[in-house]
Amino acid sequence: MNNEFMRIFQNKQAKTATIEIDGYIGFDPWKSWEEDSEKQNTRQRIKQQLKELAEMKVEEITVNINSYGGDVNHGISIHDALAAHKAKIITDVQGHTASAATIIAQAGDVRKMSDNALFLPHNASTFTWGDKRVHEQSLNDLNKMDDRIANIYSKAGNKTKDEYLEIMTRADGRGEWFTADEAQENGLIDDIYEPSAMAASFGNLNPEIIAKYGLPPMPGSTPENNSPEQNPNIKTGGNPPANIKKENEKMSDENKNKTDVKANFLAMEELFGAEKATEYLKNDLSMEDAKSDFIKTQADNIKDLETQNATNVQKIEDLQGETKTLQAKIAGLEEGADPAPKAGNLVALDDKIKDEIDKPEGDDTDTFMDKVQKIQDEKKLSREEAMKAAVKEFPELHKEFIEGDIETD
Repeated sequence: MNNEFMRIFQNKQAKTATIEIDGYIGFDPWKSWEEDSEKQNTRQRIKQQLKELAEMKVEEITVNINSYGGDVNHGISIHDALAAHKAKIITDVQGHTASAATIIAQAGDVRKMSDNALFLPHNASTFTWGDKRVHEQSLNDLNKMDDRIANIYSKAGNKTKDEYLEIMTRADGRGEWFTADEAQENGLIDDIYEPSAMAASFGNLNPEIIAKYGLPPMPGSTPENNSPEQNPNIKTGGNPPANIKKENEKMSDENKNKTDVKANFLAMEELFGAEKATEYLKNDLSMEDAKSDFIKTQADNIKDLETQNATNVQKIEDLQGETKTLQAKIAGLEEGADPAPKAGNLVALDDKIKDEIDKPEGDDTDTFMDKVQKIQDEKKLSREEAMKAAVKEFPELHKEFIEGDIETD
């Protein structure tokens, strides 16, 4: 199966390029989770392609659109990327173009539409899961989105924003299918052309697509003749008539399952985040199983953290014990060191010095301290310098001085 919805063709000689946009706009939720995002109509992909075309100095880009719509955010982003491009943009509406695809169509400097095509503008829609506050916020967001879409129509068209809002709101917000003439009359396209190789009928309409995207019935049809059983003009892909009902029932069940999957994803994303929600859906877990698994995972994580914390506490206690041991060793080393001179010895020595200094004049013999004093006075030295000089000059007196009777403890 060819999943490449966006294709680009370039004519280098003519400096033109053609972009074919088919299928869902944005990431298609109806596809498998493993769908190659590089082959879908996303804003990221078209911005990259437009950048490359700009580097090739393409002067004219035709955008052929055949899409039932999709993600309005991607639709607006693609519209803005095309509108901002330097090349001349020609949008060409082909087949059945609806929803977000109609927004892209407004980016053209020239907006064309096949006479066989149909065009459907309608209100934005979404899924919401949560309490009333979530729904109120969702309603507010949808109103703003509708306002933005109508504003884009009004800038390119011939009606006011409010008039386009009225068109979008028709059929309970599902809008109204416009023929090429009606789209032109309402300012949604500029030119109509007659295709040369396209059947002038809606015989290739797939009713399963209409149901899947919640679009209104086609012009001139009724709920009955929208069914392949009632309308032989609707192609069934070659299924024998006897199997048509069974095939339609199968498609209906598949659509319901896909809708359930998307609703489950949004609900799981709200609780567990997008990464875990994707993981749970890939593993086909129900909401209840997902809750149980999430709670178990969280409990295991808490247990791991508690184990890690206990290990860290033990490491801290071990370090504290090592610190105390080291402190005790340091204290023991300090106790074994040579003791400092006792205070009593120092006091006695100081008294001896004072006695020598205060010794009355008239003594026949100079003491060591007399010599110190004389040296200090004669040579104008400090007390310490005089002391050192006296030791060198009078070692015997110094020895007597030190060995004198000094009281000790």
